[in-house]
Amino acid sequence: MIPGVAAGVALWLAVSLLVRAYLGHFRTYNATFGSLGAVMVLLLWFNLSSEALLAGAEVNVALERK
Repeated sequence: MIPGVAAGVALWLAVSLLVRAYLGHFRTYNATFGSLGAVMVLLLWFNLSSEALLAGAEVNVALERK
C-alpha cells in the first residue's frame, strides 16, 4: 500500500510543479478568457491531479496481484 501512495504523491507533486511552470510561460488565459480562464486552469489541474493519484492506485493494485 505504501509504494502506491508514495508514487501517487510524487506524481501529484510533479504534475503540480509542471502545471505551475506551464502557467508561468503562458499567462494569457486571463487576458483571453477573462475570469473563466481561472476556472479552466483549475479544472485542468484537478484532472491531472486525479490522474496522478489514480496512477498511484494502479501501482497498489499491481503490487497486490503480484
